[in-house]
Amino acid sequence: MTNRIRGSFLAAAISLGAALSAGCGQANLVTVEAEARLWQAELDTEFKSSTDLLAGDRIGFESTLDLDDEEDLWIGRAGVTEAADTLSVQYWAADRDGETTLDRPFNFEGRTYTVGEFVESSTEIQMIRIAWERDLAPSPTFRLRSLVGVTLVEALFEVEGAAAGRAKWDENFSVPVIGFSSEVMLPMGFTVYGELAGLWGEIGDFDGGYYETEMGLRWRSQRGKLFFSTFVRRFEVDFEHDDAEGRIEVEGPGFAAGILF
Repeated sequence: MTNRIRGSFLAAAISLGAALSAGCGQANLVTVEAEARLWQAELDTEFKSSTDLLAGDRIGFESTLDLDDEEDLWIGRAGVTEAADTLSVQYWAADRDGETTLDRPFNFEGRTYTVGEFVESSTEIQMIRIAWERDLAPSPTFRLRSLVGVTLVEALFEVEGAAAGRAKWDENFSVPVIGFSSEVMLPMGFTVYGELAGLWGEIGDFDGGYYETEMGLRWRSQRGKLFFSTFVRRFEVDFEHDDAEGRIEVEGPGFAAGILF
């Protein structure tokens, strides 16, 4: 985890702690929610990196470099709610590596990898989203929320060939995010929920955007302290950054358990 991601976690933790402290002594105004989620994800990653002297080729890390396209990912989420407002932080990461003998040549970060060359490759993707969420239409049977925040993405792509040697691209960037979520209350503690968030645009050296969607079924215990959910989630980011461009898609079902206190 990089210093920037660590710093973001620290800032989020301080903000969550401050929000909790501010509500101490004010009964029933502040709640804290923590959730652990297992995401059975399928990944599809394409990337291209050029230099001033050599144009890169767009390569699929799963199709060309034989990285696993299925991975169990853990998502951590926490939030502090006071009245209609929630400050939330969400984090997940995917680290993969693989090896193969190339059946097609490509250029990457100023190096040329040829047919028949044995290569090892790896990718690391980290994502943290910090957001302010607000209830827009609270009622006993329906909930509509807005979401405004920032998503920090760090991506590392690395290739090492027996002949061409090692090349690596490692960058991080931030994307403002806006979105909405809704929840419909059902009998016996069940709810159906959905969320859509993302943004596209040009910010500094970054040009592109991302979106994430989730739909699921949640159940809360009678006292409302424990909750469990099953969901389907999709995350996609398309980007151009300096002399590089890429696409990261992650989607699949998942399960979650959480506690409210």
